[in-house]
Amino acid sequence: MALSKKGWISAGVGAVVVLAAAGYGLVTYEGRLWDQTVSQIIAERPGGATLAYVESGRTWRTRDFRVTAEGPNGVIAAWTGHAAMGWGTRTRLKLDQEVGFGQLFNAPGDGEDITEELILDVTPTGKPRPVRWRLGSMTVVERDANLVCSLEPMELTIHLEEKGNWGKVDLKGLACTDLQKKPLLTAQKLSAKLVYPADRPLAAFEMKTGPFAMEDLEGEGFSLTLSTEPMAAKKSEKAESDPKAPVWEERLSVAIVKPKAEGENPDRVSADLRLTGMSDAFMKEMVEVSNRFASDLAAPARFFELWYEGYVNRELALVLDSMKYVKGRQTATLTGRFEATVDEKSVAHFGSFDLSIPESFIPRETIAEPMLNGEVKLISGVYQSHIDINQQGIFMNGQFVSNPGFLLLLLPAR
Repeated sequence: MALSKKGWISAGVGAVVVLAAAGYGLVTYEGRLWDQTVSQIIAERPGGATLAYVESGRTWRTRDFRVTAEGPNGVIAAWTGHAAMGWGTRTRLKLDQEVGFGQLFNAPGDGEDITEELILDVTPTGKPRPVRWRLGSMTVVERDANLVCSLEPMELTIHLEEKGNWGKVDLKGLACTDLQKKPLLTAQKLSAKLVYPADRPLAAFEMKTGPFAMEDLEGEGFSLTLSTEPMAAKKSEKAESDPKAPVWEERLSVAIVKPKAEGENPDRVSADLRLTGMSDAFMKEMVEVSNRFASDLAAPARFFELWYEGYVNRELALVLDSMKYVKGRQTATLTGRFEATVDEKSVAHFGSFDLSIPESFIPRETIAEPMLNGEVKLISGVYQSHIDINQQGIFMNGQFVSNPGFLLLLLPAR
């Protein structure tokens, strides 16, 4: 059956009415969901704060409001906001720069006011999308620190996920000088990422930059990653039940692309390290002590003591998987581990390393004496040395070089 022109118009109008009714119902549902979520957040008192929510305007699809967070010592922060519903809800908030945390953004030092906006998006079913916090260009002057920093626009993104929360900061550029305008630091295209995996005791951190300059060092790029991972060996049944069994290692990777400093200009310099042997009990106390830094004067001392005890009790080891200096097709490397051990002669060892440097990297006259003493050997065009550090001294290829000095404070437990 064919519809007439009038029939098509009637069907079209009917469809629009149906869609409009569905859209109105969806927006009404989202509005109710918004109201329920606000009530729930207020009741939960996030971070122990008391929240005051006051609406200044309301329609069937919008809310205008102010929310204030207060703690034991007064106002923590306050925001004015606008929420709009319609196939999801978008909430835009602006920080009140006259109270609490917001005062940090109110003409900091001798700088300028900062424009910022927090954007919260939620799907029609109430699932949160990544949180975005946008900040405009700013200049911060700290006279006490003899520092002036100019930052180009940045955006902070926070992802809330079941497998773990993570956040990322993207900054177009940064430039810092002293008050006399002497350059201290410049960097382009900075990004930093902080990840809180649900199955890890510590957060993971990543940072990258484009071209940068820092006093006497400059380069075309810098990267750093820090993460906590299970040790290579799988957890044994004992490890599963013993909180003091070694199960975690902290991994650090650092790289600089085409660095220039004091006449040196390699293509790349990098280091990959692992701190191994950390138990669940060690990680738990380390986190607890770290969280007390601001309120407990004894916390830093206990933090240092934890690491010291872990090393001298032969539980922790710092493994240098590789340190590389790359120039053209040649690479100088340093590998080894800083670990407390005791040999069969009851001599305490602090660690050992292997060094290899291409012959072309070092002028022959510079290394003539170590070669003569046997501290360094030339093998197939590469200078090589095995370095052993123990309580009797520092040895290169078995030749005494110097006393261990302060390392004697780290004598391992017998």
